Amino acid sequence: MTTTQTSPETAPAAAKGAGSLTLLLGLAAAPLAFVFGGFAALPAAVAALPPLRRLRPAALAFVVGVAACWGLSQAGINPWVSLVRWRVSAMLTEALGAEPTWQTFTADPVAGTLDFGSVQVELPKAGGSATLEHLQVDAGYAFLLDMASPTLTGRGLQLSVDGNAPELTQFLESLGGEQGHAFDLHIEGGALQVRGEGLSARAEIKAITGAGSAKGLELRLVPLSLAVTALGREHLLRTQGVVGITRSAGRTGFSAELTLHEPELGHAFVHGTLLADGSREGALAVTLDRLELGALWARYRVIDRWRGLLRGSARVTGGLRDLGVVLDLEGEDIEYFHNTAMQLDESRSFLMPACTLQADMRIRDGETVEFAPLLFSLPEGTLATGRFCEAQGSATLTLQGQWPALEGLLDATVTGGRLKRDITWNPLEAESLLDLEPNTVLVGEQFPALALDWKVNVQRLDVDCAPLAGWLTGALEGTFDKPAQSRAASVRAGGKLALKEGRFAFLAAAGDVTGELEFNPHAPVEQATLRGALAGKAGSVPLQAEITGSVWRPGFVFSGVTMTPEALGRCIYQAPGEALAPAQELARREACTRLCGPAAAVARNPFLAKEMGLVFFSFKP
Repeated sequence: MTTTQTSPETAPAAAKGAGSLTLLLGLAAAPLAFVFGGFAALPAAVAALPPLRRLRPAALAFVVGVAACWGLSQAGINPWVSLVRWRVSAMLTEALGAEPTWQTFTADPVAGTLDFGSVQVELPKAGGSATLEHLQVDAGYAFLLDMASPTLTGRGLQLSVDGNAPELTQFLESLGGEQGHAFDLHIEGGALQVRGEGLSARAEIKAITGAGSAKGLELRLVPLSLAVTALGREHLLRTQGVVGITRSAGRTGFSAELTLHEPELGHAFVHGTLLADGSREGALAVTLDRLELGALWARYRVIDRWRGLLRGSARVTGGLRDLGVVLDLEGEDIEYFHNTAMQLDESRSFLMPACTLQADMRIRDGETVEFAPLLFSLPEGTLATGRFCEAQGSATLTLQGQWPALEGLLDATVTGGRLKRDITWNPLEAESLLDLEPNTVLVGEQFPALALDWKVNVQRLDVDCAPLAGWLTGALEGTFDKPAQSRAASVRAGGKLALKEGRFAFLAAAGDVTGELEFNPHAPVEQATLRGALAGKAGSVPLQAEITGSVWRPGFVFSGVTMTPEALGRCIYQAPGEALAPAQELARREACTRLCGPAAAVARNPFLAKEMGLVFFSFKP
């Protein structure tokens, strides 16, 4: 039988080695204090139990190590906190494309939270920056192993971006990072601002909530108000609803379920989704329940004014660089007034009881606006309201091109109206047939640049141009050209207008007139040619003449003349055997002066008007 005994020399050495190992194990577990704080020392209390008294050296070493680690942690030296902070910073850097900075930082290892104060990040791709008053990150103990997603809670977000930044679209498409970190987000209060040269917007935010994962990103914004500034004019809109930002499969989208209300202008509802890459797959639908056109227009223009109510819808597609807008609007009781075109007389405003506006617009880079096309339809309303030319009827205007240079077609039908401007061949008179130009031309000249082909079907246009009366009918077509650097437009017309039920009454002469105006599209409107005839009497003296020449310089070829032109002229001034009272004599002289000039009135011979060069006469037996 063999017996094994421990050597007296080796027993103390073995005990010493076991004790050292126990102390090392206690110290090795002490860094748990960086995660759990002083609470990490609680497990050492089990060594107080008699059966576990052999663990007391290790427990003592553990407690001493925990105290040392806790002291280092309180002094700001905590490897776990530093590692988590680095991971959070790396995650935010990847998500935003820029590294954030902060002014203050505290951490609670026991709770697993990190608190950042005054967080700032520059966003070069978006041409802006973001600040956050306070950000708390609840990382959780498993965050380092990607077994838990951090919860980000903040307040006071201020985000500003440049809407014209070249890389803004790339920034939006990269939100959340390529790897798609998992997180939960909740931010209370703040503001989002998009700056632009002609258009900018600022939204006051109640809250932002959302979550991210490896599959994508989803954010929900609850706006309180939206301030839109266009061309220096601000529109403060009250909002109700949510705006969403989603990123999935590498594509970023913007969605809205939002009601907009402006006390003076009206309200609208927006819903749908837009894709940041400009794809036409998504769309925002805007339902315009009520828009007060007068209140809107008054903020931008003073020289003219629109009034009335607009209703309808709009469809927005594309991305920030290439935005498509399709409008389908209906107008009710629309009124248009222009100080110059209506000669400061509001009673001459254009009235449109009902009209429609349909437009397909492309807005590129937030600056260039292209119409392809714009269609304005007026079933019945005002076409001209000048002092000397009034017209009512229907019209359709089609415009296309890139603002401000537009081109298109105007197709109108005149169902009623009146020309009222006395004819004169006296160059001293302020009156002129040029005053008969419809003030629609002046309205068209308000466009920066406009080239139109136009067609007008004249069903009836009354003529009250002493000494001529009747009504015109016919069809005209032509062009309207307003160059970009010109204040006035060039108007050309082609076609014919026939005079119906024409009659004349001048001095002692009266009778019937037939004829037509023929316009040449290659000549000014006032050069329209006259073709017609008049037949009447001056007392008992028969009058018969062919009408020729142009509107600007008409000609009368009298036939069947049995007396000298001077004698015939005096018969027209005062019929043979006609007696004139003083008042009648004065009125007749004024009428002759207005049409034929003072020399003709003094000589009592209207044919002397030819001396002024604006009319000619010829006589045949």
